[in-house]
Amino acid sequence: MTDRFSAAARVLILVSVCTAPAFAAPATLEGAAQISQALQADVGATPGVIAVAPKGDAYELVIDLVPLTALATDTGATLTTTPMVMMVTDNGDGT
Repeated sequence: MTDRFSAAARVLILVSVCTAPAFAAPATLEGAAQISQALQADVGATPGVIAVAPKGDAYELVIDLVPLTALATDTGATLTTTPMVMMVTDNGDGT
């Protein structure tokens, strides 16, 4: 379980670095799918943790850690948090 949460921490660091202002390329469904796949490589494919949607020239990224707690219900662990919502942009070079 610790590996999943440390992976989530890596995602949060990556996202915070990626939210710096940049010259935005238009956001697309394909781009949203690529971002989602890249982030799920770190946190796994647990449904509901990562959601990415194009919004104009940016992508709305929602990270919700609560679905990960279902993996630890047998330990008695609980997590109460609000999903993190942020807008990220493409640098125009695929990053």
